Amino acid sequence: ALERNEHAQQRRFDLSDLRYKNGVDSYLSVLTAQTDLYTAQQSLINARLARWTNLVNLYRSLGGGWIERAGETPRAPDAPVDYDKAAAPAPASAAATNG
Repeated sequence: ALERNEHAQQRRFDLSDLRYKNGVDSYLSVLTAQTDLYTAQQSLINARLARWTNLVNLYRSLGGGWIERAGETPRAPDAPVDYDKAAAPAPASAAATNG
């Protein structure tokens, strides 16, 4: 939908520019069409950025590595926590008497 909107705004801008060059319309219509085109392009770019950011976040959350320099090995994923065996934190009253 955003791509179709961007194409439609591009067509509108082209037609407004053509109308201005042929003396049919004022330059204000060209500027308005150009502003709408830039808004549509920015919306499309933001949607693509969000899609790629979400894809990277999904990849990393599923244990994908991240190599910053050539030749590096990916960082090992964090060890899973077994919440059944994890120690519970000490109560605040016990910590105050021990310290």
